[in-house]
Amino acid sequence: MKLPIAEEIVHWDLLFQVIWTAALAGVVVTIAVSLAIFGAARAADARRDHDRVDQVIFSTLFVLGVAACAAAVVLGIVVMTTKG
Repeated sequence: MKLPIAEEIVHWDLLFQVIWTAALAGVVVTIAVSLAIFGAARAADARRDHDRVDQVIFSTLFVLGVAACAAAVVLGIVVMTTKG
């Protein structure tokens, strides 16, 4: 079914690009936040159990998760403020 009025107004390819990009970004950021929370919780458990190796591993996972979230925020701001 063709929508002649919508064809003139809506850029369907750009609309679908926004939809899949937003969905992918949402999944990636959710995974990064989950890894950060998981790493922080397990690092605290390892610290309480005096397990230095696990503490370092899970603290690193926490830092990487937070860094990925910060990178996503910076990338989002750059994309929004850049004319394309």
